[in-house]
Amino acid sequence: MSDIRRVDVARTRRFDYQENINAAYLQGSKVFNSITLKAGLRLESTNMNGHQRVPNDTTFKIQRVDLFPYVYLNLS
Repeated sequence: MSDIRRVDVARTRRFDYQENINAAYLQGSKVFNSITLKAGLRLESTNMNGHQRVPNDTTFKIQRVDLFPYVYLNLS
């Protein structure tokens, strides 16, 4: 059996991709007797740029900013 290798152009991994994700957090807390309440925000900036050349062009670009609020309650 010989070891013959061929490039399958339909399954190539030729893909260019760049990603930049940044986040900032803000949090505050308050204690009421034995109850702790924490609240905060996370602001996230996402920038992605991708380009697949073979077998088809699947170029994409994502630029967005998301805001994630959260609340934490501890009853101990």
